[in-house]
Amino acid sequence: MNKFSFTATHAANGFGIPADRLSHLFALLVGLGCEPRTGKTADTLSLAKGGLHYVAKPRSQQITCMAGAVWLTFDGEPQDVVLEAGESYRCVSNSRLGISAFEAATVQIA
Repeated sequence: MNKFSFTATHAANGFGIPADRLSHLFALLVGLGCEPRTGKTADTLSLAKGGLHYVAKPRSQQITCMAGAVWLTFDGEPQDVVLEAGESYRCVSNSRLGISAFEAATVQIA
């Protein structure tokens, strides 16, 4: 790679990584569950009674119970949180979060 191609590549993506390598890296990260949240403001999920959903790295995300009731538990953390319809919790831990529904529930993750 000559100096010109490095400069053009760096200017294009800000990382100095050739575009084909950058797309491969992005695909690898998505495969590991590291999907970017750019362009999305919130995800909404519906859980049946007893349903369970995991969030890999929840720090700074706000969990809002829109309907029903859910139990939030963080791997390795002593504190659990129960949310009922209309209540929210902003995650301070980056430990994996399990969201379990006490009853049919709708949850927003933003």
